[in-house]
Amino acid sequence: SQEASGGGMNPLRIFLIAALILIVFGSNEADAEPNNTTMVAPDFTLQDIEGVTFNLSDYESKKTVILFFMFTTCAPCEKFVGDVLEPYSKLMDNESVAIISISVYGEDNETGLQKYAEEHNWRHAWGDSDGDVEIAYNVTAVPKIFIIDKNRIITYSHLDSTLSLEELEL
Repeated sequence: SQEASGGGMNPLRIFLIAALILIVFGSNEADAEPNNTTMVAPDFTLQDIEGVTFNLSDYESKKTVILFFMFTTCAPCEKFVGDVLEPYSKLMDNESVAIISISVYGEDNETGLQKYAEEHNWRHAWGDSDGDVEIAYNVTAVPKIFIIDKNRIITYSHLDSTLSLEELEL
């Protein structure tokens, strides 16, 4: 974990860390919150806009995944993509990182998502009609982003468009 304050490990800090560990390990894996580092990402099977069926586990041991829950008419999602995700996608190492955006809540139509995909060079998928992926990842609002390492561990999650390019790169 990062210590931005540079302070030592006082008893209160140790207690808070222990409490956080209990909360994380005692919670459902779907309840990922910002900066969790021990949660296994729920696997899913979706179809991308090219009609190809894929699983999150297809990336396991191969790539870090940036999982982005969104819909194309979401203004904060558009801001996040323009300010952070699109610039990052142009800089990232495609051999070790993959971006997957998942259109949720049934807000998008095929034409809109196809146009969105043509503008952004990463994998785009439809959320499942039952909302199982949104439920598994506790997506109650968008934009929501998860960073999942090669071992399928959620190393970071963030809700809203305030994440900066520098923070994403970290």
